[in-house]
Amino acid sequence: MLSRALTSSFGTSHRLASGIVVAAVVIPTVAVAVGHAIFHAQPVVASQSQYSATVLTDSPSDYWPVDEGSGTVAHELGVGSRDLTFTNTLNWIGSGLVSGSNSAVQGACSNSCQPAWLSGVPAPVPATRSEEIWFLSPSGSSPVPQGLISIRQPHNGSGGCSEDHTDVLMEPNPNIRVDSLNCSIGEFATDCQFGQNGVPNVLDKTAHLIDVIENAGAVSIYVDGGLCVTGSGVNSALTAPDCVAVGATECGNGTFVITGDSVIGQAAIYPYALAPSQISSHFAAGQGASKPGAYLPSVNGYFFQNPGGAGVTVPDIDRMVSFYPDSRFEIEYPVFNTPTHLAKWFNKNLWISTYKAGLCYGMVTSSQFLFSNFPGKSTVALFQDFTGAPNTFPDGLGASPSPADVTIEQFIDRYHSRQLAAAGALSSIGSWKDTQLRGNNLTFAQIEADVASGQTEWVGLGPSRAVLTEGPDPKANAKRWWFLYNASHAVLAYRADQAAGRIFVYDPNSASDDQAFIELKNSSINPGGGILLVHHGDDSIQANLSYGGGGDLGQPGEWSLMPLPAASFSEQGSVPFESNRKWVLDAAGPIAAIAGATIPTFLGVPIFLMSGSTNAPSESEFLPAGSGLNETITAGPPNSSTSEQSGSHVVDVIQTESTAAGTTHQVSISADASAVSVSSASSAQQYSVMFAADFVPSFGRSMTVSGVNLVPSATLQLGADQSYSSLNLSASSMSAQQAILHLEQAAQGAGSATVTVTVPGGGSRGTVFVDWTGIGASLIFEVVTGPSGQVTGILLQDNSGQRQQLTSTLLANLQSEINQVSDAGIRNSLQAKLHNASTGIAAGDPGAAANVLVAFQNEVADQTGAAITPDQAASFNASLSELVGLLRVSVV
Repeated sequence: MLSRALTSSFGTSHRLASGIVVAAVVIPTVAVAVGHAIFHAQPVVASQSQYSATVLTDSPSDYWPVDEGSGTVAHELGVGSRDLTFTNTLNWIGSGLVSGSNSAVQGACSNSCQPAWLSGVPAPVPATRSEEIWFLSPSGSSPVPQGLISIRQPHNGSGGCSEDHTDVLMEPNPNIRVDSLNCSIGEFATDCQFGQNGVPNVLDKTAHLIDVIENAGAVSIYVDGGLCVTGSGVNSALTAPDCVAVGATECGNGTFVITGDSVIGQAAIYPYALAPSQISSHFAAGQGASKPGAYLPSVNGYFFQNPGGAGVTVPDIDRMVSFYPDSRFEIEYPVFNTPTHLAKWFNKNLWISTYKAGLCYGMVTSSQFLFSNFPGKSTVALFQDFTGAPNTFPDGLGASPSPADVTIEQFIDRYHSRQLAAAGALSSIGSWKDTQLRGNNLTFAQIEADVASGQTEWVGLGPSRAVLTEGPDPKANAKRWWFLYNASHAVLAYRADQAAGRIFVYDPNSASDDQAFIELKNSSINPGGGILLVHHGDDSIQANLSYGGGGDLGQPGEWSLMPLPAASFSEQGSVPFESNRKWVLDAAGPIAAIAGATIPTFLGVPIFLMSGSTNAPSESEFLPAGSGLNETITAGPPNSSTSEQSGSHVVDVIQTESTAAGTTHQVSISADASAVSVSSASSAQQYSVMFAADFVPSFGRSMTVSGVNLVPSATLQLGADQSYSSLNLSASSMSAQQAILHLEQAAQGAGSATVTVTVPGGGSRGTVFVDWTGIGASLIFEVVTGPSGQVTGILLQDNSGQRQQLTSTLLANLQSEINQVSDAGIRNSLQAKLHNASTGIAAGDPGAAANVLVAFQNEVADQTGAAITPDQAASFNASLSELVGLLRVSVV
């Protein structure tokens, strides 16, 4: 902070405090040669108008190059005639501070010379604005505070306050200070300390660009394109300014004037907040880099068109881990480095299709990143092929945009994955919801204003809720909605033609098309307005019409705009408490994913997967909390699937018969994804059902029943217990059948087994019990309980040692449960039966022991609600059913 207080217009001295929020960016400084006490910079070879053209492209409200080289007037360039005049004598120096400039001004000497500065009257500016100036210290010091640029307007306030202002000063601490005052609000100061967040020492005898952004009560100071600090400001417009001072903080009395220690030039004021990319462009142009100009698809887009299908290499599980490092222990078992069942489900149901369908999401976000961080580079020139050469980093960029990626395909993949990250998915959903409330007209106007200020903006196109009510048949409407969902798209908005009502965009589906644009269209189904995407600048040619142009790409009213800020695609993302370092499975749940099939309803919240092309039918949505999927499914090709993920559980229901296309059935999945019911088949059908769960960090288990049949009017029910050590099987209204059960354990105790199970019919139910220890040779048996309670055991895979151990465990469980019965008579009766069963087992007569235990079970049934509570009865019956079945499979 300053060692002295600024003298404000309140008439007294005030020490100013600033609340500072630190950000970080560093852009290297390029040295400019320094001469002697009077500065003589060595000119950089470049066109005279290069820097000025870059500034004027960004529409300042005032711009004074201050490079006339002689005289007492600094003329305004390109935006008006509000010239600055000298007060007393400043020194013109022989070279400017930026490439192509002829001169700049140096302050009078520090001691005996008369103070001198420039002043005039600027254009009015809004509360959101930017101030910009170049500065050089030929002495390498700032012994006294020196004003660089200041804007003021009269204000008859209380306490003697007479003006509102923004002052930008070079302080002797050393630091750069911004002082903002409004008599009705207060006074704030923000200090940028040299070295803070990588900012260079501005007193290093080289030229530096200083930008101040005032926006929504915050003041941000940038040096050479890098953010130094953000603090508080007054957030008030200067609608009638009477002074702009360059080289001082006052027009009339020369407060804090520049001395011989300062050279300044290229002063500008902007009536909006400059974007970081614009500031970087100004700095690059000032250093003599090739003029980056505005974004242009034929320069900054990709030379190749949106790829898909066989041309895309889907990132493997290891890459998935690198994209979502905060979800690593859900993607891989940490000790064994093998993928979890959750990762395999995610890979199969979301990941692969997201890449194979098209890469518009990743192409737009990565192109925006390259333009913002390498504004002087032509992406088209450097990366002409998606998978071919030259496509490696850093190539002509000069620096790698992502050290973890080697090729442009890998780089695009990284950004493409962020639509499946927690923050990325929630950002898209939030934008879509906002447009449903605001309408396309207001959203279009906001995008138009954003790009008019010079920034690029990612824009998604997703189906509108209006589709759900566009026709008389709600089921047909939902089917149409999901059809359009599969073609959701992404473009990059970069320029607005407000007179024509067009926003020009980079469209990955139309490579190097500088005339692609989106425009609003009236829509009978969408009062908020419709959207049309046009290629090659002419919407009168049908072949140029893309999204909203009819057919598979919908009508204008069927699409919604989904704009997102660039921060949405950073690693941190723009959603509180979420990030793009973890996958979408951590964002909310449960998630339903349907592939190769369609559903007639729209119950949850869609997870948008941007492909930019019409795809095979698929749906992905967050289901309401505490609910599971319950839908009528219309199959597409064979092997269409209905899936759900809830926490660490996943389930897949796959229709496998060759004649599946066009058939329907009902699928109901529990909220925790551990139970499935399939019913209402329109024809004879066949299924494979997989249940899986991860028990990180140790192991994961999956149980897959395949080849199981379903006939019309029948119901198939399957489910796993919470430890995934048993599987329940039953079918109503059809006969018993056999199916294949594949069991697999991953990571600790890894192994697998395949057995043939019975799916009971006619009101019977089956339970397969699995000992997962050494699964390849462990005990696996099935207990079938008939409608009357008759228990049958079926040995599927034997292990005599485990059979004996399990028998002992179940007998011990029954003993523990008997001890909980409070009625002594009933407890003694049950104890006697348990003793007789144990005696029969010890004598090698498991059949007799099983019969005794059936009598035990009957007594439990008789006493339930009396001497035995329902909870106790349930515990007894679980142990008894398993033990009776085990004993009966043991009968030779």
